[in-house]
Amino acid sequence: KLAELCDVHVPIGDITEACPMNLAPTASTTAQLAIGDALALAVSRRREFGEDEFQRHHPGGMLGVGLRRVTEIVRFRVGENLPVIRDDVSLREALKAANAVGATMRRAGAMLFVDAGGRLSGIFTDGDLRRRITEGSGIDLDVPVRSVMTVRPQHLTVDDLVRDAVRLVRERRVDEIPVIDADGRPIGLVDVQDLLALKVVTE
Repeated sequence: KLAELCDVHVPIGDITEACPMNLAPTASTTAQLAIGDALALAVSRRREFGEDEFQRHHPGGMLGVGLRRVTEIVRFRVGENLPVIRDDVSLREALKAANAVGATMRRAGAMLFVDAGGRLSGIFTDGDLRRRITEGSGIDLDVPVRSVMTVRPQHLTVDDLVRDAVRLVRERRVDEIPVIDADGRPIGLVDVQDLLALKVVTE
């Protein structure tokens, strides 16, 4: 018998198959599957197999993608194609600053605002602008951005994972999420299109 040739074996006992003729492997295969899962989990715990190692071994799978850091997937980065704007300017000045991004570059769907210390203080999205225009009362471009921006917006940190971004998109119904460093300064912007491209969210 195979068990007699092994150093260690795990007996599952005398199992009656679910097959009416007790021939086709059914109950026994289910038992083997359960034992295999238990052994795999025991080895995983013994080796202290963590999320980082899981992501390295499954970088392209849905589970692995969710364990990537958001900084790996952002297309809009401060200093490249995402301007940060002081929050003491007018909406008109802010729009001009946002439009100063190169004509050949894809523009983000939101403007990020910072205080005098360079820390994230607010966000104003294309959707915010459209809603104000279509309200019927018009829009004053010379108002301070502080009066129209969303203060203390939902954000991610450089240590957050793609799955954290997915959670925010689903729970808060937002399309753009700022990413900040340990000092609260914005370094990028996660756009829902980034997540759609990874197929971790659907429209």
